[in-house]
Amino acid sequence: MMIQRRQAKMLAVGMLMMGIGVGCTIKTPVPTVQPETTVRARVMTITPGDVLEVVVRRGAGEDRFTSTVRENGVLSMSFVDVPVRDLTATEAEQKLAEALTPFVKEPRVQVLFKQKVILDRFYVFGEVTKPGVYSLESGMTIADALGKADGYTKNAYLPSVRILRGGGERPEILPVNVDQMLHVGDIAQNLVLKNQDIIFVPRSRIGDWNAFMEDLKPTLDVIEKMLQPPILYQTIRNH
Repeated sequence: MMIQRRQAKMLAVGMLMMGIGVGCTIKTPVPTVQPETTVRARVMTITPGDVLEVVVRRGAGEDRFTSTVRENGVLSMSFVDVPVRDLTATEAEQKLAEALTPFVKEPRVQVLFKQKVILDRFYVFGEVTKPGVYSLESGMTIADALGKADGYTKNAYLPSVRILRGGGERPEILPVNVDQMLHVGDIAQNLVLKNQDIIFVPRSRIGDWNAFMEDLKPTLDVIEKMLQPPILYQTIRNH
């Protein structure tokens, strides 16, 4: 019990310190578009349909470009086309700076969201390589989710993976034996995900899930806030 409580507390602390992971390829048919507000959002990833404002500074001057990310994930800006799908604003800035360097001396690039396409999401945390929020495609399964998180760590206890569904005080807890799915071929374990599912890959076997969930509640509260669109936005009034 002490090991389980320690594990839950470590997860809670880690979640408060970490950012959100990168997203995945989008196929959602009817996304929601946020109102036009220029924002700086390091935790969001860029998806087709996003409207970005790119600020290019060189010397004492600057240029501003507004462009919509095309369906293939490419951003067209003046005389360069740069693939930006699934990148954060910070990562896109680096890519754009590299693309502009042959034409602009020492460009300083800033990427801002003017309109953001909000898609269904799920969260993976615990013993995975890249914990975080990912965009949910129709028909995605637990195997797809682990793939998006770059797989599990060597410390993962695969027989006791859980999907936490429904949020709130009493989420539905769905057991998934990933070990059996991978090594026995039990496809019944490969559950289809739903919007705002939370996938937890534990380090060890959890004996009392009720007690563990109680200790994990601060972590789940943080995750649920991450899964809500408003938490992803910070308006920049002076930039």
